[in-house]
Amino acid sequence: YVRKVDSNSTITTVSGSSVHTPKGVAIDAAGNLYVVTERYNAIYKITPNGTKTVFAGGGSITAQGSGHLASQAVLSGPDNLVFDSKGNLYFTEEGLNLVRKVDTNGIISIYAGTGTRGHSGDGRMAYKANLYNPTALAIDKNDNLYIAGLNYRVRKVNKFGVISTVAGIGTTGYSGDGGDPLTAQLSRIYGMACDLEGNLYLSQANHAVVRKISFPPLDTAAP
Repeated sequence: YVRKVDSNSTITTVSGSSVHTPKGVAIDAAGNLYVVTERYNAIYKITPNGTKTVFAGGGSITAQGSGHLASQAVLSGPDNLVFDSKGNLYFTEEGLNLVRKVDTNGIISIYAGTGTRGHSGDGRMAYKANLYNPTALAIDKNDNLYIAGLNYRVRKVNKFGVISTVAGIGTTGYSGDGGDPLTAQLSRIYGMACDLEGNLYLSQANHAVVRKISFPPLDTAAP
């Protein structure tokens, strides 16, 4: 089930069992709800009046479906939905080591990752880099996308599409508070979010903490 708590603190069920094991959720600027369905490897779109359609997945086009409508593509374990300021949707496919994008025309593409698990490609376009089982996403007000992986690092894809490592030394643990994020130990990150100042918040459930990373001023120029 997907449930809603309104401004009066009243809880209601937005969508029932037909969503089939909901996971990640996100809302676009028009108030449409997007829900990842684990059972069918799909993303549903639910309008404010309750109309439900398949937004991505459930199709037959393989090889990540790039260049096709997202509704015609085959997905594999989608999760972690985030929207940028232009209305493009991003989501992870952890097992495929990919972050994919659905643009405002409904066309799907690979945004980050080659499909090969690893940690490489800093300073290059993100779709030429190897990711390591991406587990969480966040996006800041300047449309820089943050990707957490199971190699206990956080990477950033700036709004120009270039990837870099911004936190974590690559070994699991809990250390580094007050220092350079690149020398900190992180454990598995289950969720991330950015505030309006560009600070990044990480949930590390294994250590029962939420951590904050403050970065230099946001990118303002193309590479």
